[in-house]
Amino acid sequence: MLNPILNSRSPVPLKTKIQIYLMYIRPLLTYAAESWGPCIALSNWNLIDSVQTSCIRTSAGLMNFVSNQNVGDSSRIKTLREVVTENSKHLLKS
Repeated sequence: MLNPILNSRSPVPLKTKIQIYLMYIRPLLTYAAESWGPCIALSNWNLIDSVQTSCIRTSAGLMNFVSNQNVGDSSRIKTLREVVTENSKHLLKS
């Protein structure tokens, strides 16, 4: 439903598109992740992170030949695995 706003032809600025992703899509991907996150294999984390990369790639209008690592580095957004690990550490502290 957000594709008209997040696609590369949308007049919405990239910074706003990323904020929309962080507010609406990322919470769906990380819902209750502190409980299921530690049980997931690295290969599955890569699949989950690919959803985030696809969203950023679509929003920025990047081609498929740009590596996922470069997409993540240029957007300066933490991977979903980093977010879940960080949140899990905060949960264990309390």
